[in-house]
Amino acid sequence: MMHCTTAAASKRILLVEDNRGECELLQEAIARQGFGESTVALHDAESALAVLQAQASSLHPTLPQLIILDLHLRDMTGIELIYRLRADARLPLIPVVMLTTSENPRDIRACYEAGASAYIVKPGTFEELSDLAHDLCRHWLHWNRIPDPVESRC
Repeated sequence: MMHCTTAAASKRILLVEDNRGECELLQEAIARQGFGESTVALHDAESALAVLQAQASSLHPTLPQLIILDLHLRDMTGIELIYRLRADARLPLIPVVMLTTSENPRDIRACYEAGASAYIVKPGTFEELSDLAHDLCRHWLHWNRIPDPVESRC
């Protein structure tokens, strides 16, 4: 299996998942792709929003290159968080990948309407989760490009 090793230190992932067991499994799968050190896991939407806003306000922003977000969080839904991210002029271009158990077509539509970049149903095995982590890293961190937040401030 090919690993994503392109400048892992400069590629950051924010994982927002309230189920600690699922969070640990996803972190392990991401770590196997070489991004364990650059992945920050938070367990609620308010914390994620606060961290992102603080990073965006920093003189040297360290915003993530990718946000992996669960749909069903305890303090607000992933959809609500996306709306808040997209409404903040400093944060709208960060890719947000929804990773959830829901296959409900209304949830899928609502996430895309809110501004999700992708919608993925959580796989059932760790092997599939590892494959997914590989694909996510390869696409969003290796191939995908987003503008530098410092440049977008001007």
